[in-house]
This record gives sequence, structure tokens and C-alpha cells, in this order.
Amino acid sequence: MGRGGGGSSTEAGTQYSAGMGYIFVFNLIVGAGAMTLPKAFADAGAILATAMLVVLCLFSFIAVTFVNESMAAANAMLQFKRLDGEDDDEFDSSEDKAKLVGKRRGYAASSGSYSSLPNGDDDEEGAEVGDHLISSDKQALVQPVNCDIDEAGGAEAGDQFDIKRRVEMGYMAKMFFGRKALIAFYLIIILYLYGDLCIYVVMIPKSLAQVTCPQNVTNPSVTTGPARHCFGPFDSWNVYYLYVTVLAVTLGPLCYFNVQKTKYLQVLTTVMRYTAFLSMITLAMIMIVNEHEVVELRDGWLWGRIDGIPNLFGVAIYSAMCQHSLPSLVTPIRNKERLTSLMFLDMMSVMSFYLMLCYSAVFRFPNDELMDVYTSNFDFSGRDRAFFGAALSGFFKYFLGLFPVFTLSASFPIICITLVNNLRTLFHREGRPYHWAVDRLAFPTAALLPPIGVAYLTRDVELLAGVTGSYAGVGVQYLIPAYLVWQARTAVAKAFGGADALQSRARTHAVGTQLNKHASPFRSVYWIYFILVWSFVCVTLITVNHIMQGK
Repeated sequence: MGRGGGGSSTEAGTQYSAGMGYIFVFNLIVGAGAMTLPKAFADAGAILATAMLVVLCLFSFIAVTFVNESMAAANAMLQFKRLDGEDDDEFDSSEDKAKLVGKRRGYAASSGSYSSLPNGDDDEEGAEVGDHLISSDKQALVQPVNCDIDEAGGAEAGDQFDIKRRVEMGYMAKMFFGRKALIAFYLIIILYLYGDLCIYVVMIPKSLAQVTCPQNVTNPSVTTGPARHCFGPFDSWNVYYLYVTVLAVTLGPLCYFNVQKTKYLQVLTTVMRYTAFLSMITLAMIMIVNEHEVVELRDGWLWGRIDGIPNLFGVAIYSAMCQHSLPSLVTPIRNKERLTSLMFLDMMSVMSFYLMLCYSAVFRFPNDELMDVYTSNFDFSGRDRAFFGAALSGFFKYFLGLFPVFTLSASFPIICITLVNNLRTLFHREGRPYHWAVDRLAFPTAALLPPIGVAYLTRDVELLAGVTGSYAGVGVQYLIPAYLVWQARTAVAKAFGGADALQSRARTHAVGTQLNKHASPFRSVYWIYFILVWSFVCVTLITVNHIMQGK
């Protein structure tokens, strides 16, 4: 993925089939969050956890359809502006949309057809909303619009609601949001990125410490519970803190430079991810068969514990996150006629994969032995080592134990740079450039120090993933897509729907969806209300739960 800088835009990339799009979206969703899911699943209980996963995957799919509809609306509005001879860079805020009302309309109300728009220039204009590059775990959160038209012939190859121009979330927010909403958008993105970095800064040293220190049956995790001797003068906590310091010294400086993840590194981490997760599922099932019986299940494992639901809510949201990166993955898909069905298949595949991962973990490992980084459970001691043999046991022990280290270390500097660029954008003052010390030193330091500090204060990855998903994750996955599609429908109705489109809120949303070929199946405005109310209620209950438990 190219780096957008100044007034330039990122490369559109070559097109690919719907099947490849399915693989890319699946790969995007299944990342670091999945490693924390089995422990949260077991704490909540199988029945409640399964129901929660199904519901959250459904809501995530609804939000995905909202983003797809917003992308199509953004493409139509950009085409409409070109028809009126306006630059895309001039589309700075929601106030500009009012200027479009009453101008030449691309939709002929009398015939119900779409008029063709002239070809746009194949240049690379776009407003700089920040150079927001991120790894394959979380592709570009916010990037400038890519104004390339596909080679088939631009607007003449289809109507103006074809998704041919890659309009990232940041640019859509700039198009459809007012100033206050745009600031809120960046605050949510920044909080989410801080949470992401905190999880990475804790998970990498924790995995290294788990591999370095020998296992202990009574305390399988080296970074929870009381400290115990590891080697030499170091106990298990000292080793963890040592690795946090090493990470800060080695990976931290990369936040001060322009680093991006190469194509070959993305391929390598993708192969490692699939190998690791499939290995964990397969090995857990083989271990169950080898034991000839499942582990002794704790009381209440089936119906679960209510107090485990809040953390599962946050972890599951974090594990099902993809909305922020859809423009980068959906736009290059060659045939988008069944885009909604493709996204539904992706979400159902992710849900099935997570359920297999969690149930194999629950039936193989007792709940008090499940670790918040699931890869650390595969230490291959006792009968497992005898069954698999020394060589195979050693390979999987170190491959799975170090899997989070390799994949997350490759992503860490990219996420840090993404956070730096979002901080620059949030505090940007028109016509007043930053001093070099602020730009090159202060912002990277502000991005790096808080996660490092959190890593010294806590080692609970499950808690960090739960908090990140419960708060910033709710904003990224639910609030932003819901408000984005609300504003996008209003803009489409104003520009294309005629005077009667604004007679009522319901009428505005009806017109906004009728014109859009990629409109969400959840077209009623009440679905947006439902998502917003659901988010508010869940965040409130989770906050109350954390306060009552003293977390």
C-alpha cells in the first residue's frame, strides 16, 4: 500500500476477484483479537458466549453494509461534483453539501434512470487527511481519497453509485460530517489506535516471557499471579519488564520514521496467521482424542457467568473489527454485484472459525489454565509431548509461542505511525505548520509513551482488548458507520432526490437508499436508531460493571 503524502493519494492497486476479496476481508478480521477470545469465551460460558458472538457478528455485518452504502454514496457525490466543475479538495465539510442542492442532477426523476456522467480525469487528487497506513491486521484506518477511475471507462461504465474510487473513512468523514462530528471521529480513531498499541506492547513481551521462562503447573502463566523464579537473578515479572524495555528501545524509534509494511511481509504474516490458527484448532482436537476424554469442565461452563459477558463483549467487538478498512479491500473487487452477500459470507465464516477455536479450547484446557494469549497454552508437556514427539512438540511450542511476537512486531511501527498522523491531523491548524520539533519529536513521543506506560502497569491482555473493544471499538464498529450512512443518505437525497426528498426524515432516508445500488438491506432509519441505542446501552452496562468490580 502506498503512502499518501502532501496532496497526493495512495495507489488504487490492481483489481481482483470476489473470491480474493473474501479472503482479504477474512484475513483482515482474524488478527490479534482472536488470540484473546478463547479465555473470554470460557469465562462467559458456552451458551451465553455463543449467543453473544452470533449477535455481535450480525451487528458487525449491519455496520459493514452501512460502510459499503456510504462508499457508494461518496463515489456518487464525487462524480456529481465533477459534473459541476468542482475540485474534490473543496469538499471540506458537511456545509459544502448544501451548495450542491438545486444544481444539475444526475438522476432523472421522471424516468427513474441514472444519467451518465462524463469521464473524470485520471489524476490523483485528494485531500490530505493524514498518511494513515496500517498492517494487514487493521488496514488503513483513515486515508485520503483515491481518485483513480477503473480502466473500464470511468463513470460511463456504470452509474455514479458504482464503487470505483477508493474513498477511505477519513475522507468520507470529511465529506459528510460537520466540524464537531469530524473532531469526534478523529478522537474515536485515536483512542482505538492507542488501545491497539497497548495490546501489542503487552502481548509481545508477554509471549516472549512465556517462551523464555519454564512452565509451572500451578501457575501456567508467567505474567499473572505471584512472581516466580525464571533464570539467574530474574523472576518471571522481571523478564516481562525486561522485554517491555527491549521493545521500547528497538521498535519504539521506528515511530519517528516513515515505515510501511511491504507486500512480501504482508504475505509472510498472512501465511503465519493461517498456519497458527489452524494449527491451534487441529492440535487441540488431537489432544482431546489423545486424552480419550474432554477435560473436567468447571461448574456452570455451559450456562456461564453473567460477569464474564462485559469483557467478552469488548473482546468480540475487537475481534470482529473490519469496518475501518473496507474501502481499501472492497474497491478493488472487480464484480460488486453481490457485495452484500460476499460480506455476509465473510462474517459467517469468521463466526464459525471463532466458534471452532473457542470450543476446541474449552474442551481441551480447564478454564483456570486458559491464558489470555491462547498461543501460550501449547507448551506440549506430559502426555502431549510423548504423543507428538520431541521434534514436533518443540516446533509447535516455539512457533505458536512466538507467533504473536513476529506478526505483531511487524505491525507495531505501522500502527504507531498511523496514530502519529492522526494526532497531527486532529491538532492541525490551517496556515500554521508545526515546528519541526513538534512534528518530528513531540507527536511520535505522545503516541509511544502511553502504551509503554500501560505495559508497565498491567499485563492483562484480555482486559486491554475488552476495554478497547467496549469503548473505542464500539465507536469504530457501530457509531461511525451508523452516523456516516445517516449523513450519506441525507447528502444523496439532497443532491439527487428532488425537492420532496427532504419532506421528512423517513422520506430522506428512503430516497437516499432507493437511488443507491449498494444500499444496505437494513434500509429503515430505525436500524440506525437501534444500533445507536444498542451501543449506548452496552457501553453503559459495561461501565457500571467495571465500576462495581473495581476494574
